[in-house]
Amino acid sequence: MNDYKISKKNPDETHFNNKKLFQMKISAHVNENNHLKNSLQHLRDELEKQEYSKQKLVQAARVENNSNIEELENSIISLRIELEKLQNEKQASIQQAISESNIENDLLKKTIISIRAELESLAIKKNEEVQQATSNKESEITQLKITIASLRTALNKAKLEQEKLLQKKTAESAQEIETLKKNLIKLRKKLKLDQNIGQEK
Repeated sequence: MNDYKISKKNPDETHFNNKKLFQMKISAHVNENNHLKNSLQHLRDELEKQEYSKQKLVQAARVENNSNIEELENSIISLRIELEKLQNEKQASIQQAISESNIENDLLKKTIISIRAELESLAIKKNEEVQQATSNKESEITQLKITIASLRTALNKAKLEQEKLLQKKTAESAQEIETLKKNLIKLRKKLKLDQNIGQEK
């Protein structure tokens, strides 16, 4: 309302003020537009920079990923080769162990058969030795019995002869004692006679 009053009072001044205001608004819009353009360019540059950095990172990641994949593939191939080698070695070891076990089993069977034969032979030999020993013992016992009987006979004969000899010696001793007694009596008588003769003298 006031603007209308002013325009009523001074149309030229109002027109000038409106034109200046319009120019200021246009300048502000231009400045804002330029600022927006600069911001937009800055954002585009930053976006391109980030995009470039992102692409570099993606490429680096792809290169690293490809390198890792290749390394993993090589590791897998190496592990497969090593696994096949170990499986072959394991199979060979199993076959060798089975072969050695079969050889050992055959050897043990032969050893068992040999030991059984030897045990049977020893048992037969032992029975023969026992029978021979029993026979020898019986023969020895018989011989000992005969020897004992012979020794008893010889002992009885020796006792009998010793008794006879003892009786003979006893008889001879008794006779000798009797003779000594008689001689002693004679000597006493002679001694007494000699004493009597001496007294008479």
